[in-house]
Amino acid sequence: MKKALLFAAALAMFNCSSEDSSNDNDPNNGNGGDVLKSVKTYSSGILQSIMEFEYNSYGDIVQQNYTDGYGETVEAEFFYDENNKLTHFTEVYTDAWGDVTNEINEFTFEGELITQICIEETEEDGDVYNDKIVFTYNGNGFATMIEHYSRDLAEDSDCSTLEYVDTTELIDYNLDGNMTQYQNDSFTFFGELYYTYTYDDKNHPYKNVEPEAYRKILGYSTNNNIVQNVEFDLNTDEQEGSTSYEYEYNENDFPTKCTKTYTNGSLSQETVIRFEYY
Repeated sequence: MKKALLFAAALAMFNCSSEDSSNDNDPNNGNGGDVLKSVKTYSSGILQSIMEFEYNSYGDIVQQNYTDGYGETVEAEFFYDENNKLTHFTEVYTDAWGDVTNEINEFTFEGELITQICIEETEEDGDVYNDKIVFTYNGNGFATMIEHYSRDLAEDSDCSTLEYVDTTELIDYNLDGNMTQYQNDSFTFFGELYYTYTYDDKNHPYKNVEPEAYRKILGYSTNNNIVQNVEFDLNTDEQEGSTSYEYEYNENDFPTKCTKTYTNGSLSQETVIRFEYY
């Protein structure tokens, strides 16, 4: 379940739209405006999911909650030390049947970069597992490899003894810091794929979400907005499908609406995501 919240956020960023609003807990005094408040995803005009964000007085994220149309929820709370450095976050995941999984996610830093997350996961039946995610960065501080390890029972392991990598993500970037290619070695319905991306020159919705170390572990770039991605068969390099993105922007060049259209042969699917800002 460790992937649920961060990857739900990632999926939301690969769609798009926004509204401006005010709030008593306005984080803009720390971040300078247009700080992400919520992301709402629609399919065929029906609300599919909501992601909501809250921040502390420094403008750093403290709460991130996700709800989908099937009744699944993820509630994450972020914690900081006396120097306001991110130390860990907790997640409470409730599935559509009401079963609850609790997680404690501890960060390991090298300088200002998160290099590892150690995860303690307690399931509904009381079983406790250890798990971890390891991040490798390039010289510009962007995560180029993310390794998700296979979990093990806590009574038989700790974070340091986990050895088997279950899934690996590989990410390339251009000189602007935008992700240009993404590969995940897990299989999809269409087999093993890799993805290429092109961008606009506007602001990404996550641009003012702090701390920066949090943004860097999401598994995609938060500089500009994707206007097209193309998926290819990893073994043959043949194109399998593509996704186009059409945006509207506010006066500060943050997305106010994005319509995402995926096509693969005769298959076509349209998704709209709306971003609301503090």
